[in-house]
Amino acid sequence: MLNGAVITFQGKNNFKTYLNNLDASGMTGNWTPAGKWHKLHGDTKSSTGGRFRMFLMTTSDGKYKVKLTDEGSQIWGNEYNSEPSFATIVSDVTSAF
Repeated sequence: MLNGAVITFQGKNNFKTYLNNLDASGMTGNWTPAGKWHKLHGDTKSSTGGRFRMFLMTTSDGKYKVKLTDEGSQIWGNEYNSEPSFATIVSDVTSAF
């Protein structure tokens, strides 16, 4: 179980692949408009058939949110007071698991 999400054996292998392939240098994403989740591109989702994805959002009070989903269900999330670099996001998500 990862942050409340049950990951099957096959999913664990896929998730490990996803985490191992994360590379901040290839990531792009958009934080605006506020209040809407935006897809993070270059997060190696293709390595797992799109099962795992990251999303970005700014809030109306100026916070920056990132979430990681497993087939649409959130399994990790973090909030930042200032815009995080993609390297920070990769470090935070990989250290969480």
